[in-house]
Amino acid sequence: MGRREQSAAGEGAARRAGLAGGAAGLLAGAALTALAAGRSPGLRVELAAEAEWLLAASAGALFLAGLAFLGKRLRSAWRAGEALAEERRALERDIAAHQQLEAAHARLAQAVDQAAEGIALTDPGGRLEYLNPAFQRITGFGPGELRAAAELDDVPADGEPSLAGALASPSGWKGEVRVRRRDGTPLLLEVAVSPVRGADGRAISRVLLARDLTEERRVHDQQRHSQRLEAVGTLAGGIAHDFNNLLSVINGYARMALGSVTPDHPAHEDLGEILAAGGRAATLTRQLLAFGRRQVMRPEVLHLDEVVAGVEKMLRRLIPEDIALLTRPGAGLRRVRLDPMQLEQVLVNLVVNARDATPAGGRIEIATAGVLLGEADPRRDREAPPGDYLCLSVADDGVGMDEATLARCFEPFFTTKAPGKGTGLGLSTVYGIVRQSRGFVRVESQPHRGTRFELYFPFAEEGAAAAPGQPASSNAGPARPGETVLVVEDEPQLRELLRSHLAACGYRALVAADGAQALTLLEGGERADVLLSDVVMPQLSGPELARRFRARFPDSVVVFMSGYAEDAVAEQVAMARGEAVIEKPAGLDSVASVIRGLLDGRAAPRPSPAKGRLDPPDGARGDRAGAPSRH
Repeated sequence: MGRREQSAAGEGAARRAGLAGGAAGLLAGAALTALAAGRSPGLRVELAAEAEWLLAASAGALFLAGLAFLGKRLRSAWRAGEALAEERRALERDIAAHQQLEAAHARLAQAVDQAAEGIALTDPGGRLEYLNPAFQRITGFGPGELRAAAELDDVPADGEPSLAGALASPSGWKGEVRVRRRDGTPLLLEVAVSPVRGADGRAISRVLLARDLTEERRVHDQQRHSQRLEAVGTLAGGIAHDFNNLLSVINGYARMALGSVTPDHPAHEDLGEILAAGGRAATLTRQLLAFGRRQVMRPEVLHLDEVVAGVEKMLRRLIPEDIALLTRPGAGLRRVRLDPMQLEQVLVNLVVNARDATPAGGRIEIATAGVLLGEADPRRDREAPPGDYLCLSVADDGVGMDEATLARCFEPFFTTKAPGKGTGLGLSTVYGIVRQSRGFVRVESQPHRGTRFELYFPFAEEGAAAAPGQPASSNAGPARPGETVLVVEDEPQLRELLRSHLAACGYRALVAADGAQALTLLEGGERADVLLSDVVMPQLSGPELARRFRARFPDSVVVFMSGYAEDAVAEQVAMARGEAVIEKPAGLDSVASVIRGLLDGRAAPRPSPAKGRLDPPDGARGDRAGAPSRH
């Protein structure tokens, strides 16, 4: 029997029990009434007995009816309790789901607030209504301060996208846009815009993701620019090194020819012009070698402000009276390790470039200061380690340079001047010298707002000593009987020129095309008092040949001919007594003087045509590489 049938049967029994109980109650009531009326004793006894029976039956029926009713109520209450429990469980599930949803929303809000990329949301009308902290940090706008994307847009060039245009795109957009911070600083942003659609598929909002590419692009452009300059420098330095050998031959034979004719000879003036042109060509090669970081350096530990003070008088002679030259030396600066002659060359080139940028008069300021460049400092070159640097700055208030010119200002032979007004090597020389000195250059410039060059050099280590000097040259006196020079040079014409000149000076000259050939001569029994050798040669390098030569002839002397700084090993060899380095292209008299000085046991300084004077070919002629014309 089902629960429904059982419930109905129970209810019927309860009704029957109730009717029986009611009838019994009526009978009992009638019997009690008769007793109360005083009828016959016998009848009273019988009626009393019946009444007692009826009362007992009535009580039993009522008990059964009560039990049935109570059971019904209990079942009803149990069902109500089950329903209430289910409702409570459902409510608990709803509360748990709501809490999970709130937790998910909180995590999402935290993720958006803590995201490194900028995130912004628009309202249906396209107005910005939410900016996460990263977006605020990137743009400089606080909550509620930025409503329209157009407030961020820089003035785009023709065809360049804008942030407002990106947000207006119906299907989303991704790309790069140029904007400006609240303070006007230009920014480059990588932007992705996506529409947020409602249930009906229509866009109800847009979400904008932005990443600041400004610093990343700056570093990338700096790296690309450095690589381009490195490639050009390698090419220029290689060409200049080979050209130095040819210039040595041209200038050497021209000088020998000039010495063989009298001043009134028709060829005397022509030979002088050849020598003058050769000198200018030698200056250009030195500048190319400087740009390619391949020239021979003579570094010394010095106070940079002393060098500036020493060259200041000459700098003032290079500028007209309507340009003020100011110097601001730093206080208590530590020493740096630099070549003083090259540093003077740098100052001359920068001041002359500043002079040419201020044709209507103005001011040039030279300043020094100690600076600390941290890991994230935008002034630090990507290849330079963080730390303390000495900053030498040269600033002017002249015409300045635009971005396109600024990007190329250090390239050799690049100039905006008219033909014949400059070679375009002024700033490239500065760049090469600074880089070869383990420093780096920064330049800031805007049209009509001047230019500022900043040169950063690492400080010298405490206790660092100056580089040893070179032997001082003496007059090229005649050779003593029997003195022999072994000339080792892989350039045939230069080798023959050296042999001829040394023979004319009275030396017995042996020649070899490379180190291996020189060893063959020595092993064949030849003896030499002097080894005159190139540094970079096939098969056997100059320093290795010198080591073997000195082992065979301990009392001999060694002279290296070096074209660029990759021969730096020769600098180490030249520290020993009886050894020297000659920078190509060197004059024949200089070679003979150094050899005579070493043989006589006298010290002689660096025998270079540039010794004792500056070579500002672009300086005196005025070559501001990359300076735009004044409008």
